[in-house]
Amino acid sequence: MRKKNSIINMIVGLVGQLLNMLLSFGGRMVFVHYLSQEYLGVNGLFGDVLGMLNLAELGIGSAMIFSMYRPAAQNDEQQLARLMNLYRTLYRIVALAVLGIGLALMPFLPLLMKGGVCTICAYPGHAAGDEERAALMAYLSALRPQEYNVLHHRFLNAGAGAPECFVVQRQ
Repeated sequence: MRKKNSIINMIVGLVGQLLNMLLSFGGRMVFVHYLSQEYLGVNGLFGDVLGMLNLAELGIGSAMIFSMYRPAAQNDEQQLARLMNLYRTLYRIVALAVLGIGLALMPFLPLLMKGGVCTICAYPGHAAGDEERAALMAYLSALRPQEYNVLHHRFLNAGAGAPECFVVQRQ
């Protein structure tokens, strides 16, 4: 049974990676054919920045899952509660670090070319997500409307922790 589940897990992971690669390629093709090269460059730049910020997680999620196997198998609820408290604290630290780095990069928004677009996807479903979302909303709401258009997309029927997208366009 364990071998079968491992094989299923491997296949699902491989299919996910292939889909990610195909969708990324398709997105770039849309940018190249329907938008200018400048938008593709700006999108790539901010995608790379967000990818680097994503490295701040440092594998905590994988370590968390691994360390919870034994307590879950032994029904040790106290140990699971201690681990969850530890991971909540770690994720708050990571979220605050990502928020700090992200806010440190925000003053560079004026370097966006005129008409340039920056998209920010916020994931408020984690431990410090509400704090992160509030700081982002406060900063983006304070941008001068004479210089920037700010658009906020969110799902109406997906629940409280659903991702939200912010689009900032320099006029």
